[in-house]
Amino acid sequence: MRFFCRGRVVEWDREEFEVLVGRMGKKVVEGARAVVVLDVWKVQTSCGYAVPRVKLGEMNVEKGKEEEAFVDRETLGHWAGKTVENGEMGEYRVKNNLRSLDGLPGLRTARRDAGQRLWVEDAKAKVARIVRQKEALGAGVCIGVLIVLFVQFLEALVVGR
Repeated sequence: MRFFCRGRVVEWDREEFEVLVGRMGKKVVEGARAVVVLDVWKVQTSCGYAVPRVKLGEMNVEKGKEEEAFVDRETLGHWAGKTVENGEMGEYRVKNNLRSLDGLPGLRTARRDAGQRLWVEDAKAKVARIVRQKEALGAGVCIGVLIVLFVQFLEALVVGR
């Protein structure tokens, strides 16, 4: 499963912590440090192409040998091989990797193959990210105002001499 969401952490010393723990059916969780609250807007199942199978009867593996408990399904390699052989991989990447599911710029190779100017798209994404950060934007405006006031103060000192 893939969960597309925004999350926040509620630490143990906040009032909301006990309420959230209670909503999970717990009364007391000794030593708990935080609850992670997720606002999920999309849930998606994975195609499973790259997910390995677990070998039956080998769940208790020795430390350092965990990989021996899994078997490659070879589905991703088979699919990718056919896609490359048919000359369709570049087209697939542009179609599926140009943008992320939440609209952010995707893989650079897909964007380049689509003919985008990477620096322009990166700059747009950076500006959009900054604008979405309301606190940072507010702080920037406040700092700008303070700088203007400070410069005016200095000018008044110099002119007043």
